Amino acid sequence: MKKNILILLALLLFITKISAIIVETPNLELFENALENIDQETLVLFDVDETLIVPKDLIMRSPVRDIFREIAKETINNPDIVDIEKYGKDYFLGQVLSKVKYEIVDPKIVTIIEALHKRKIKTIAFTKMFIGTCGAIPAMEDWRFIQLKDLNIDFSSAFPLFQKIEIEPLDKMIRPALFKQGILCANGQDKGPVLIGFLRNIDWVPSKVLFIDDRLDYLLNVEESLSNIGIEFVGFHYTAVESFPDIVDRDVARFQLMHLAKTGEWLSDREAAELINKNR
Repeated sequence: MKKNILILLALLLFITKISAIIVETPNLELFENALENIDQETLVLFDVDETLIVPKDLIMRSPVRDIFREIAKETINNPDIVDIEKYGKDYFLGQVLSKVKYEIVDPKIVTIIEALHKRKIKTIAFTKMFIGTCGAIPAMEDWRFIQLKDLNIDFSSAFPLFQKIEIEPLDKMIRPALFKQGILCANGQDKGPVLIGFLRNIDWVPSKVLFIDDRLDYLLNVEESLSNIGIEFVGFHYTAVESFPDIVDRDVARFQLMHLAKTGEWLSDREAAELINKNR
């Protein structure tokens, strides 16, 4: 029943003059159906974390973020164990991100993106990720591009004339954002104003924007910004990751974070489990 309602809402959008709609979807079927009805005046946006890709190590996944914070207080954020001022707030995050492996949420997404490229539909990644250095990582924007490229996801052909654009702060923005090699990095800013700034920089007004993201608040923010300038919007609240296993082995997670606090090295789930078994 729920599936039929979602499909009906999508069809309603294309039959009527509705200017904005957001629908929840646990898989890519509804999104694929909507893509069949767009042309080259449409902009398609893909969120990255928990939409395109997800960490392989369970403690790094968003559904268990509360558990991560709990264990982090005992380990990497514990001043009795770590000289936080010495290392800086981004040191451990950089160490983790430089080693942690990711996997694609749904392998079908690669085929979808490739099909959009063949149809010459302008398609980019859109992430709230911060740019610049992060511990051992010299440039997060380059790290993200390589990370996606290694998983056969590449958006760099979307705007060949605009390989790199620095988007200066606009209304409601404090820091500049960055578009580089097909990835729009909001640099911690609200996504709506960043998208408007990007469109102004490339001097293009799409007839429609389709955006798939696991965060409803990000979709609502983009919807609001686009409605202010009269661009039709279709948002897809993608909840696939919510159905992923979220049972974390706390002993493994605690070992990973304690090892990180003491050595600065991140161990994968498998590496941590092997060391625990070896030391028993």
